[in-house]
Amino acid sequence: MFIKQFSKNDCVPIQFMNALRYLYKDELIPYRAIEAIYRNSFDIDGGTSLFGVEHIANLLNVYLTPQIDISICEVKKRFKQLLIRALNYGGITLLIRQFKTYHVLLAYKVLNNKATVFDSATKLKEQTYDIDKLLEKTALMVLFTKENI
Repeated sequence: MFIKQFSKNDCVPIQFMNALRYLYKDELIPYRAIEAIYRNSFDIDGGTSLFGVEHIANLLNVYLTPQIDISICEVKKRFKQLLIRALNYGGITLLIRQFKTYHVLLAYKVLNNKATVFDSATKLKEQTYDIDKLLEKTALMVLFTKENI
């Protein structure tokens, strides 16, 4: 279902597209949403900044309304419940993590305080992480939820 990165720097557009593919299932993704993702990625040398991620999410909120709601939040302890709620109700979440550079993981399932995550840079199979550990190095969350939740 999810696609892998084509280069070491395209995790942001790939994971945004993976999130939309997950939510839209067999439906066509609106063209303006795809255009917003690719036109606004790569705003810094070789990648996408946190500002770029927020800008893309804000544009998608315009183009995908009313079907999908997108929330952006800096990660704090209390936001763990937002992540769990979004995943429990069929949503999906981008986790922008900070190491030497930023990298995006895609969380799409939760069970017993563990999140199932797809990393477009490594394997094409799911990985499971403890939510608290996962959020430790997460700088920003982009929560996608269906409006009918």
